[in-house]
Amino acid sequence: MNKDGMSNSYTLREARIQTLEPDNWMFEVEKYGHATRKIIPLSIKDRLEELICSALRTRDGVTRNRWEQISPIDNLGSIYDQITSCDKCRELIKDGLIIVNDRHIKATPHGILILDSVIPHLLHELGIICQQEEIT
Repeated sequence: MNKDGMSNSYTLREARIQTLEPDNWMFEVEKYGHATRKIIPLSIKDRLEELICSALRTRDGVTRNRWEQISPIDNLGSIYDQITSCDKCRELIKDGLIIVNDRHIKATPHGILILDSVIPHLLHELGIICQQEEIT
């Protein structure tokens, strides 16, 4: 791990803002070789948020393996403990909207239908963990 809590195998991820209009895009590509207007490095917290938001929309959800590729927290245990200690998240589990265990966090078939109202609760709990673990 380096001083930022990232392993040496950490791959930098970036958010890129591109020129949208086709004529302007072509002009910039011809002039500069690209049409990237802005590059923003993603923090570990940003990447974990992105993982939760995108992976929950898949059949497998957030797997332990994928979590460990990004997170300096060793396993899903910390987020599992945080989620299962949250009243609202326990309600989501009890209502059959999400499944949370030491292997994965995933939405049920019913939960995926209302995922936009489920995700904010999970992101809130992730924020608490990141604050406790000093992950930025």
